[in-house]
Amino acid sequence: MKNLFCWLAIALLVVGCKSKKPELRLGNYQLNFIFNNHEGEYNLPIDFKLFTKNDQLYGEFKSSNEIIQTTNIQQNKDSIYFKMPVFQSEFKLGFTKQGLAGVFTRTDRETSREFKVVAFHNKPRFSSKPSTINLSGRYKVNFKYPDGSGYPAIGELQQVKDKITGSFITETGDYRYLEGVVNGDSLKLTGFDGAHVFLFLAKANSDSITGLFKASISHKEFFTATLNDTFQLRDGDSLTFLKPGYSSVNFKLPNINGDTISSEDERYQEKPLIIQITGSWCPN
Repeated sequence: MKNLFCWLAIALLVVGCKSKKPELRLGNYQLNFIFNNHEGEYNLPIDFKLFTKNDQLYGEFKSSNEIIQTTNIQQNKDSIYFKMPVFQSEFKLGFTKQGLAGVFTRTDRETSREFKVVAFHNKPRFSSKPSTINLSGRYKVNFKYPDGSGYPAIGELQQVKDKITGSFITETGDYRYLEGVVNGDSLKLTGFDGAHVFLFLAKANSDSITGLFKASISHKEFFTATLNDTFQLRDGDSLTFLKPGYSSVNFKLPNINGDTISSEDERYQEKPLIIQITGSWCPN
């Protein structure tokens, strides 16, 4: 009888030690992009949601008023894989006790850029304490690179209690739909457009906001923002112009089939010719 009890005790101990394998959980996540360098670790949280529709698994990234939805998520045992729409980027995530963990990779460069990703199930994007300041307003902003060069921008922020949303508008675009939190005199804003990650960390002073802008492990900019309702950026039509001595745009280049096309080709003569110049990283 004594031996029987011993065997039962061992059996119960073995069963108790067996941990349940992590499973995919639907619902809301705090998804964090994490990158480290010699300065420390930077954590960029985004709202992420997993749900099913018509037996298909979907993912949804939300920042302020923007929602980016992913389809065709592939599940393989204890992991999921999906590509982002428009951009050349992808997620590879494994199931964990807390939620998900893996990597986010951008493949639109000669050398792929990779970020560590950790997602916590049913955890809010930000946590904060009640704020005693309100940073709502329109700002004149100066961004500077470590080498001293820089560019101007307009900041538009809207704060309700400790939650803050907005964006920074530059002469060549903007930093998307940012969302964040105000903790005491500290500001944190994050955004994700499907390929680019944006992190703004700042301190509020008596008459300005000063901070750091990170978009990758190596990318770093500093910025200063002061309230200004009248500041304007240069008119967009003034940023593109013909050099002195030229009256038209002339070009000669290969098309996707390898054939050479030119503005002097007969098919373009005596017709309006519209040339659109974009970057491969732009969603349009």
